[in-house]
Amino acid sequence: MNKRRMKNEALIAPFLVQPIAHRGLHDEQKDENSLSAFRAAVEHRYAIELDVHLTKDGQLVVVHDSSLERVTGQNGIVEQMELVQIRQYVLKLSGEKIPLLSEVLELIKGYVPLLVELKVSKNGKSLADATIACLARYKAKTMIAIQSFDPLVMKYLRKTYPKAYAYGQLASRDIGNNQPGYVHFLFNTMLINLISKPNFTAYDINYLPRFKIKCIRRRMPLLTWTVDNEEKLKLANKVADNIIFEHLIP
Repeated sequence: MNKRRMKNEALIAPFLVQPIAHRGLHDEQKDENSLSAFRAAVEHRYAIELDVHLTKDGQLVVVHDSSLERVTGQNGIVEQMELVQIRQYVLKLSGEKIPLLSEVLELIKGYVPLLVELKVSKNGKSLADATIACLARYKAKTMIAIQSFDPLVMKYLRKTYPKAYAYGQLASRDIGNNQPGYVHFLFNTMLINLISKPNFTAYDINYLPRFKIKCIRRRMPLLTWTVDNEEKLKLANKVADNIIFEHLIP
């Protein structure tokens, strides 16, 4: 094991022990990214992955999509709304409110590791700064890691807050058809890591194994997402250091 791998592994050690519940331990009654899903993950001692957006008035809300229609049934774009508007929406399954990141931190209290994904729109640096400011009040700092698909935001975090947390690059061979060709090239070749210079990579299980990812794993830990059946779980156990899972109990 080389020194770079050892250093990065030490930084994210808590995330290599417990499987990571994707958007909390959600099911047919508990919405993804809800306080009830996060509470269930804590009760089962799973690490937690969640998604953070920045509202129009600078508040950090925990929800996956910019559009609220899928999870609430109502139209609305997070980045175009103030928190008071978002608080009028409820999640489809449970009727819970969309939580603030601060509320999730108060619930978890360092009991399990927390992997925060920054969902970047056009406010990447503002989102990053607000997240760091919110996390500054959290005592269990070694139980936090931050990741994003956006390498420029991860580069900004690494340079501006170099020793705050472990930083990860999310990646896949499928990043949507709305991206320019050079972005597809950077992700396909994983040259994206030369920009973000992460402490770990979180890669799409649907495109593993890959020789390029094997090479990356020699330098840093590899998480894989989203493991949602037994076949993917068997593969992940062979090619990755830990899993981000849903719809099963690993």
